Amino acid sequence: MDFTNTIFALIDMHSFSSLWYWIMLAVCWSFAAHFAMGIPYDLVTQYRRNAETADDLVLAAGLSARRLIRFSQAKAALTAGWFFLTSFLLVTGFGYGAELAQAAFLLGVPLSFVTIMTLYNAKLLLSLSENGQAEAIANFVHGARFRVQLLGMSVIFVTALWGMLSNLLSQTIRLW
Repeated sequence: MDFTNTIFALIDMHSFSSLWYWIMLAVCWSFAAHFAMGIPYDLVTQYRRNAETADDLVLAAGLSARRLIRFSQAKAALTAGWFFLTSFLLVTGFGYGAELAQAAFLLGVPLSFVTIMTLYNAKLLLSLSENGQAEAIANFVHGARFRVQLLGMSVIFVTALWGMLSNLLSQTIRLW
């Protein structure tokens, strides 16, 4: 047994049969939904319970929106790098059958749609925060969170189907 086979024997490259992959998938989508638009959702729930925390919500929305807008202005190199990585994962995973690349693709690409949605809506969030419209910010963040949750549930469902198919196809069926 050579060195490469020894390494791959120690590191299981079957992502869809690993409990850690599914835990990471759930944590990533939970984190994405909790920090919709870069604002912790507990600020929205605090505002809905106690209107005196409106200033905190408006301040957090303004900070988050300005940070997202600055991030979106430096996106050319990041976009090129992301397309390269996505193409690599797509070809390696689905073209050559590498399960680890498939798993990374099914995790990363949908999360990039969340990032695009967040960056796209950052200017609207900034205008709401500059006008001090706490109720509109709360509704906006709630809607963004709902959309992220719907996308997350859909992606987890599709990933689970692909993972089950991958696990079924990788098993050797013996009749005797």
